[in-house]
Amino acid sequence: MLNNINLKKITARTLIGVLITGGFVAQSGITKALASNGVQGIELRYLDSAIQCGDDPTQARVEVEVYDQINDTKIATLSKGEKFITTEVDSIDDLFIKYKIFNLSCLTEGGYRATQDRKILASDSEVPTVQGFNGQASITQMLQGLDSYEELFLVELGNRSPSSAGYDLQDVVLVVDHNPDSLITARNYAD
Repeated sequence: MLNNINLKKITARTLIGVLITGGFVAQSGITKALASNGVQGIELRYLDSAIQCGDDPTQARVEVEVYDQINDTKIATLSKGEKFITTEVDSIDDLFIKYKIFNLSCLTEGGYRATQDRKILASDSEVPTVQGFNGQASITQMLQGLDSYEELFLVELGNRSPSSAGYDLQDVVLVVDHNPDSLITARNYAD
């Protein structure tokens, strides 16, 4: 009898938790991606970064630390040119990202820099009117190279004001791919 009561409590708590969680996700408006290959997940590709101190031409090396917001755990560290694939989350909104700065005279070596601004743009998004810095591709050029299932994740670490000369939304540039071919392989290994 006691086992049946405990089982009923556990079942009721689980059902209530599912209903509450489902209601929260429905209300939050977070878009979940389902790739055309039938697998949920995303790939982050660290496309580019450029940040420097004033007139000093030395470019910082920026490491991107990716955290799962739900479990509050670091799941990847990316350097420019690297990528990370996960089937554990299927939206950039499920992630928290920290930016660790190296080789920059005006900031502490290995210190973190807070995001001053960020934009997520799809290929059909309105393009912010900012210029690329020091020979970087323009945001328009980067958007033209995207597929319909990809987004640009643009980060400004240096300046908060769009009217500042250093504001370019290209201190860190990530591509968020909602349909990476590698997810089929990742899912097959997980199964």
